[in-house]
Amino acid sequence: MVGPTTSAKLSCKARYRALTDLQGIHGGHISRADVADFMLAQAKAPTFTGQTPC
Repeated sequence: MVGPTTSAKLSCKARYRALTDLQGIHGGHISRADVADFMLAQAKAPTFTGQTPC
């Protein structure tokens, strides 16, 4: 499951952070294209499988 804080119709930057520790994080925006990029990257090389944010 991928849960972006807020996805929007922004341009793809392919520059984002994937976090499991959400302390001190107050949200932000990420483009839908960047969410899709992360999901495809995880399908190829699953480094976050089984991890959940806390």
